Parts: sequence; structure tokens; C-alpha cells
Amino acid sequence: MDTRLRIGRAIGKTEEEIAPELMKQVKMHVPDEDPPAMSSDVKGAYREAMLETWGKVPEYSGRGAPPKLPKPGKDWQFLQVIKKRREES
Repeated sequence: MDTRLRIGRAIGKTEEEIAPELMKQVKMHVPDEDPPAMSSDVKGAYREAMLETWGKVPEYSGRGAPPKLPKPGKDWQFLQVIKKRREES
């Protein structure tokens, strides 16, 4: 997708509630593309929603237990901002 405009809207009390719905709406508009570049806070609701919407369970390599959890694509762009406060002396 050559634009930064995303079409979607979700209303809820928390990001955990709305992130999966918003990611489904984005995928509906561009079903054959990877997720858009995103940034989020430390909670990770959007990261989890991206995995739920676009993630793929890796093929079983024949060793150990078969994978069950979806993994992100190698070319996904996701930035997680973690703020740390420093007390001034």
C-alpha cells in the first residue's frame, strides 16, 4: 500500500478490546499485503492483534513439538515504545 492512510474505526474501553477489530478492518482493505508499519506502547495489544490477524504458524520441521503459535513475518515493521521515568535528584 503506497499511502499512510488507514481506514478503520473501533470503539471500546481498552486497546485490548479494539485492536483485533481494527486490524481486521485494515486487512479487509488490503487482504494480500502484510500489516502496515506500526508503533504502540508497552501493553502490546496491537502487536498481539497483528499476530492474530496476519501471523502464520511455521511448518513443522520434524523435530520437537509442532509449533502452535503464529509468528510475525520477517519484513514486518513494528516499534514498541517503552517509557522509563528517571527521578531527578
